[in-house]
Amino acid sequence: MAIRVDDASDLKARAGLYELYSRLLLEELDLETLQLFQQERWKDALREIEVHPPEPNPVSVEILAIDYCSIFIGPKDYCPPYQSVWQSGQLQGQVVDSMRDFLDVVQTVSRPPIEDHAGLQFEVMAQVLQHESEFGSQGLADSFFRNHVSWTEAMLGRASAMAETGFYQTVLLSAARFIGCEKQVFGSS
Repeated sequence: MAIRVDDASDLKARAGLYELYSRLLLEELDLETLQLFQQERWKDALREIEVHPPEPNPVSVEILAIDYCSIFIGPKDYCPPYQSVWQSGQLQGQVVDSMRDFLDVVQTVSRPPIEDHAGLQFEVMAQVLQHESEFGSQGLADSFFRNHVSWTEAMLGRASAMAETGFYQTVLLSAARFIGCEKQVFGSS
């Protein structure tokens, strides 16, 4: 995946991917979202990242909800989508203070009760990239990525391996690959 960081349209496209992954990490899919994914422009976009959502019906929604819950919520053997757990083994560790500093600057639509949720971090990253596409780079994306997004590659890989539905397997693997590419863009390892 070749990414030209200085191109505003590329920044907007990357922001769009962060928005998509944010939505899919923050909450389980509903019928309305699955129906949206059937629209031609969404089908094309999802096909580009090799994601094929199931048919929108109540059975698909239920199967995906069960998979989402077993991946991210538990009650046991799950993949917590929280940076503090991954980095310190403790929920709401010191990283939450840093996230709050960013949340004071970047207004988000979502506000999960635990502020170092990967989905919220992706939402912030999307907004930062969108801002930089309009006003030029101000270094916030680089700082935020290094401090609050780069860790997600391992979490997404693990979550993908835990997924039982093809949808979550592919979308989480796609997100992990995307973050791997972003590490190259931001010079992170």
